[in-house]
Amino acid sequence: TNIGPVYSPTLHTSLLPTLAGCDSTIITSLSVMTIDTSVTQTGPLLIANANGVTYQWIWCDFQYIIPGATNQSFSAGWNGQYAVILTNGLCSDTSNCHPVSGVFIEELAINKILIYPNPFDDEIRIDVKNIHSEILKMEVTNSIGNIISKTKFNPNLDLVKIPTVQFSSGIYFITVYFNDGSRTTKKVVKN
Repeated sequence: TNIGPVYSPTLHTSLLPTLAGCDSTIITSLSVMTIDTSVTQTGPLLIANANGVTYQWIWCDFQYIIPGATNQSFSAGWNGQYAVILTNGLCSDTSNCHPVSGVFIEELAINKILIYPNPFDDEIRIDVKNIHSEILKMEVTNSIGNIISKTKFNPNLDLVKIPTVQFSSGIYFITVYFNDGSRTTKKVVKN
């Protein structure tokens, strides 16, 4: 028999009659596992309150898994909404999205970088003439966080061209890493 959704521990008894007239009784003990999805926030620092689980932080604005963000705490490097996926080995649950604002370094940096065309076809161009001496490297990741392209930055260049013929259609993220340890990310779309 279908007992529907179970939200609290319970015992369920099933009676199974046979053609020969013998009956079997099965008693099932159901447990409900919960994961604490609460997050404590102080400015751009987010801390998952759950212990003994694995963590994967995501950028809610783009439903983007943030590569390497697998610690209990996460310090947002740019403005946006963030959540954490918590897994205890058997179950996963996701926290609510938490807004982060006031991360000014990243906002200034993204306004100095021109990424075009967006959407793109065969090539992405990144114009960095205003801040080329501050850039360390660039990465392009797909929507599930896999690195598709890495570019070690040449400070003598004002324009970086990334060939994208081999990219599938979809959403990508360009992350520019700066010499001071900060970074900024921009969403782009391949036609």
